[in-house]
Amino acid sequence: MVYNSIRDLALSFFVVGLAILQIPVIFALTFFDILQKIVLRRAHPRQIVITGGSSDIGEALALEYAQPGVILHLVARSQSRLKAVEEKCKRLGCTIYVHTIDVADNRTLQKTLLDIYKDRPIDLLIAGAGQVDDFLDTDEDHGLAVPQREDMYSRTFDMNVIGIMNTVMPIFNIMKNSGYGGQIAIIGSASGFIGSYNMVFYNATKAALNTFARDLRYLGQECGIKINLIVPGLIKSPLNIQDTSFPRNYPIFGSIQILAQVIKSSLSQNEPIISYPNYQFIGVYGVGALVPTVQQWITWSIGLFKPQDTKII
Repeated sequence: MVYNSIRDLALSFFVVGLAILQIPVIFALTFFDILQKIVLRRAHPRQIVITGGSSDIGEALALEYAQPGVILHLVARSQSRLKAVEEKCKRLGCTIYVHTIDVADNRTLQKTLLDIYKDRPIDLLIAGAGQVDDFLDTDEDHGLAVPQREDMYSRTFDMNVIGIMNTVMPIFNIMKNSGYGGQIAIIGSASGFIGSYNMVFYNATKAALNTFARDLRYLGQECGIKINLIVPGLIKSPLNIQDTSFPRNYPIFGSIQILAQVIKSSLSQNEPIISYPNYQFIGVYGVGALVPTVQQWITWSIGLFKPQDTKII
């Protein structure tokens, strides 16, 4: 009886003492959490690498980040376009280097990225190189939708999936091994959730990137690397406006300049998924979550898919 009373009393003191000790710990954790958020908001990446930086979203992001004190590295295939963006960024006061590389060329790309990192750690890598040229033409003799080029399947996947992984994984590994950390943003697309029939290969590549970025974020959290997925909707970009193959019944919404601003702000807050315009993202994500019969009826009715008599091969 006495033993039980002493045991209960000791246990009570232990529990009370533990609760008291938790108070300063809770305050300390709260303080550091607030401090981390303040630092995160004020911290700006200094060395930034953008693949696909010669046009469209990549160019808009380069111009958004270009300012005194920032070191920009732009990677793209077109030397002339890179030079044009380089001149614009220089006028904004940043230090800029351009690299004419095809991201599907794994050896050259990895060497360039590692050389950049050795010179100074990369604070932010934006993997956005890709292409949207898998529009399908109709074979009038057989009524089939066929690719415009025979190599379109492999080329689209090489650029949009393999090229992105060629970009991301070497830097992810070196960030992990160095302990410096960093941030990697992967540009997917809302069409990775649901998209137009005549962009079947593009949609598949973006679906792969959406999943890749989502899962890589969990791996990055273990070693202090921030991974973010960017899923733009339909925006007013030179690609969408000038491409005569782009479906004319598509509503084109959103400013590419506002998109760049949203991406920059959201990356500073380490948001896991960055979308613009948001209502488009919510719409396609919501439709993609419906049962297949309802999903196909809705998408067909708004012109995203061809009528039933058209076959895709």
